[in-house]
Amino acid sequence: MLSTDNIVDYLKKNIMFKDTSYDKLKEIADIIEVTSFTDDQIIFETGDDGDAIYIIAEGQVRVHRDNQEITVLKAGECVGEMAVLDAGKRSASVSSIGDSILLKIGKEDFHKLMQRDINLMQKTLSILLGKLREQTDRDVKAKIEKALIDRDLERAREMQMAILPKEDLTIKSSDGISLTASGYCNPAIKVGGDYFDYFELPDNKFGAMIGDVKGHGFDAGLIVSMAKSCLHMQLRNNYSLQSVMNAINEVIYTYGFIPNFMYMTFCYMIFDLKICTVSFSIAGHPFPRHYLANESRIAGIDINFGNTFLGWNEKEIFDVSSPEPFSKGDIFILFTDGITDAQNSDEKTFGEERLEELLIKNAHLSAGEIKENILRCHKDFCGNVQQADDITLVVIKIDEA
Repeated sequence: MLSTDNIVDYLKKNIMFKDTSYDKLKEIADIIEVTSFTDDQIIFETGDDGDAIYIIAEGQVRVHRDNQEITVLKAGECVGEMAVLDAGKRSASVSSIGDSILLKIGKEDFHKLMQRDINLMQKTLSILLGKLREQTDRDVKAKIEKALIDRDLERAREMQMAILPKEDLTIKSSDGISLTASGYCNPAIKVGGDYFDYFELPDNKFGAMIGDVKGHGFDAGLIVSMAKSCLHMQLRNNYSLQSVMNAINEVIYTYGFIPNFMYMTFCYMIFDLKICTVSFSIAGHPFPRHYLANESRIAGIDINFGNTFLGWNEKEIFDVSSPEPFSKGDIFILFTDGITDAQNSDEKTFGEERLEELLIKNAHLSAGEIKENILRCHKDFCGNVQQADDITLVVIKIDEA
């Protein structure tokens, strides 16, 4: 329990009362409620009524809002005066750092004190102006920092988009077969975790892949960049399904723990235009869809393998599918779950069935046109609903050369 003299000593340390006479301070001490708080205990919360001001006698308090620290106040400073003066709600929460002792002056008592003492009112206003100036400085600093972060994120986005194919790719075989690939990627935020690629391989072959890193943001973008670099280095040495999957898995396993254990779903396909077959390997990714032109239907999907992510197990052996035949007019689509899991305002998902129906409906079009029509229908379905995941789609069509 604090004595009157103890309270007077604490009041003198506050700018509002440092020039106040001893007798007046004793009167003020009589209306003060001494309050004690333990570590992290809430003193008041955002939205509470402004019923009192608090003068910190001992310890420190943290001012925070929406889990963000605004400032730390120490002994001799006051908190809560803004809501008391403007009769508004608390604009932030305050909690104790360690054990603390605060001197509480009720709203009505504080109003009476200011009415009797013009000097106290002036000093209170001076404190408020100082805090407003500090808040303005913090806001300006935060805006500058945000602008710098936004600039860096925009550059990161530009770099990430630059590693994706910029144009459709068409290759032709001597046997009259033509293959065209067309892709699209739109991150949910500035830097995403989706990645696709397609490229010509030796011996009349064509490679296509798609991947989805857990999460979004800079960490996911870092993993995507590592996967891209690893992929193209490995393609120069050995482009086989098994070797590429193993190489990227090793890189993500080795470095993925740095940004909080990241992993990646992945699908890699190799088309052989000489013998018209396709083989693929999958790591936890949605299976590609194969439209059979001769039968006007989607082929059955092999779901007996491909459940392990890249980066999950250093020594993982990834299964490779048996070669599957394709014919002129056949279409393959690769996609991330940002396509199928997207929701509209009724919280209905776009779904795989809708995607397959659109593929069949647009099968007579070119790869680029199929892609654009699917994306347009996807956008119409989602409307103005902000999507939580990256959206990536690759369409590959087999035609006559």
